[in-house]
Amino acid sequence: MTPSVRADLLAKLEAGRNELLASVQGMSEEEAAAHEEGRWSAIGNIEHLAVSEAHLLSRIREAVPVEGEAVPGREGALFEGLKRRTRMVNAPAQAHPSGECRTLAEAMARFEAARGRTVAFVESCESDLRLCSTTHPLLGPITGMECIHMIAAHPFRHAAQIRELRGIAD
Repeated sequence: MTPSVRADLLAKLEAGRNELLASVQGMSEEEAAAHEEGRWSAIGNIEHLAVSEAHLLSRIREAVPVEGEAVPGREGALFEGLKRRTRMVNAPAQAHPSGECRTLAEAMARFEAARGRTVAFVESCESDLRLCSTTHPLLGPITGMECIHMIAAHPFRHAAQIRELRGIAD
């Protein structure tokens, strides 16, 4: 991974983290636990982010080398597309919150731990993640670089969902 690619990924990871933090700023525990029928609470959203990020990072670490070129522009398209909540996406069952996190602080600590492992991976990665392939549970085969872009974008999507729960417009 080149220094400029690394810097770009680290900036995207930090921006997503900051977006999530901003979405829960000033939120009470009661508000964080509240949810509507068929929707996750803020705590549930954050637990989902932590579970998903840990799973996707493990998929990147287990990725296999591939020959050929990545689809030009796909990383950016995945990053921008995932950030927006223009269409509903049902997470795979294994990525649903289990209720293990009972407080906002517990959920945020779990997310921060997962994000910390992702940042450490990016900081130390010497491989070209465009030259390895893994499988995303909804999209099928993707490159490691596409997967890391999805990890970076995911908190933006759920921060928007948390703001919707709070009745705060984007």
